[in-house]
Amino acid sequence: MSKQYNEKDEAEFKNMIQTMTKKLLALLREKAKAYKQHSKRPADIQLKNSFKQILATVIKEIRAAKKNYYSTILDEHITKPKKNTGT
Repeated sequence: MSKQYNEKDEAEFKNMIQTMTKKLLALLREKAKAYKQHSKRPADIQLKNSFKQILATVIKEIRAAKKNYYSTILDEHITKPKKNTGT
């Protein structure tokens, strides 16, 4: 069953793209490569630890980017409460 595409999904996607930084995109590519290597040789502990370390860094960067994005939005609309709540 496919999910219907709507304007809310488009807005969320645009927000997600705006929070992506070049550093974050590079980390995501690095994580994908590390996962591919780890999945080919799951018994290799060094590859597993490398993947886990990259994953932790990616998660940390995503959280920081989201925090920065939302604080920027709130700062821009601090005098307009209706813009903050989306109503």
